[in-house]
Parts: sequence; structure tokens; C-alpha cells
Amino acid sequence: MFIKEKNNSLNILKVEEEKIQTDANAFYYFFLVEHLIVIIIGLINYCFETVSPWVKLYLERRDYKAKENKWKALIQRYKIAKEIKKPDPDQKTANDVQAIKNLIQSKLQTN
Repeated sequence: MFIKEKNNSLNILKVEEEKIQTDANAFYYFFLVEHLIVIIIGLINYCFETVSPWVKLYLERRDYKAKENKWKALIQRYKIAKEIKKPDPDQKTANDVQAIKNLIQSKLQTN
């Protein structure tokens, strides 16, 4: 069927070339439309808010409460640590008296 004439082979090459050109154009148009869709979606996301105002308010309030609770916990821990480290006044006096006695005895022994 394709071998009958020598000129017919040139026609087949032209048909193949046109088909390749058509496929390339189809790919080009697909690429163009795909990029246009991506640009349109990007513009819509840029122009309109995707999060409702009440959701933003809720998230901000939740973050504020979390920070507030964190500071309250830190202050509470500081108060507890301060109470634990707070020396007993009677014990401090007894330690001071004992230190003074030891100092006096060491001075007496050296003289």
C-alpha cells in the first residue's frame, strides 16, 4: 500500500510531520492553560482571606491564654522555689551562733 510509488513516501513523511506539529501544539496549549489556572488560583488566594475572622480571633485568644498560663506557671514555680530556699530564722541564728563560737575557740587556741 505504501510501497507503490516513491513520491508516496514523501507524503507519509509530511503526514507524520504534521501530526508531530499538532501534538506539539496540543502540548503547548495544555501547558499554557495549566499555567493560567495556577495564576488564577494564586490571585484568588491572594485577594481573598482563606480563614474566617472568627477563626482568627479564636486562634489569637488561644495563643494569648497559653502564654498567660505559661507565665502564671512560671510565677508559681518561682514562688514555690523561693519558699523552699527561704531559711528558717531560728536555724540561721543557731548557725551564726555556732560559727561565732567556732571562730572564738580557734582564736583562743592560736593565742
